[in-house]
Amino acid sequence: MSISSDEVNFLVYRYLQESGFSHSAFTFGIESH
Repeated sequence: MSISSDEVNFLVYRYLQESGFSHSAFTFGIESH
């Protein structure tokens, strides 16, 4: 099973968001591109 970096970023973003780290997820989203 191959997972693209975009899918990984999305999963991490969702995890952080659900954990309450909305700002961290937002910052991570910007820095990863």
